[in-house]
Amino acid sequence: MLFLPKEVETVITTLQGAGYSPYLVGGCVREMLRGKAPSDYDMTSDALPQEVVEAAPLSFASIKYHREVPMGQTVQVFYAPSGNGWYLLGRREEHAAFECYLEFGGSVTKSLQK
Repeated sequence: MLFLPKEVETVITTLQGAGYSPYLVGGCVREMLRGKAPSDYDMTSDALPQEVVEAAPLSFASIKYHREVPMGQTVQVFYAPSGNGWYLLGRREEHAAFECYLEFGGSVTKSLQK
């Protein structure tokens, strides 16, 4: 049986504790279904970048908005480990709505460096 790294669990439980629904997606799910340990973990969630910033201890955040996201509209948010943090891409109506790069403080950063 495979277990998630503590740091990945921390990101998931932090988002869940703030009322969001994070999901593992992509190759990590495929590898876990095959009984193999993933080399990285991609996530999607209903949390917008600013909401992630408010929910987690960050050491750095950069957010670039490409188009408006009207209140109450659904946005797909995709997370992928990148460098010392996480790269996020928000999509609405098949177009990028925002991109974001986040670095977490503490032990979470060590895991994201892998």
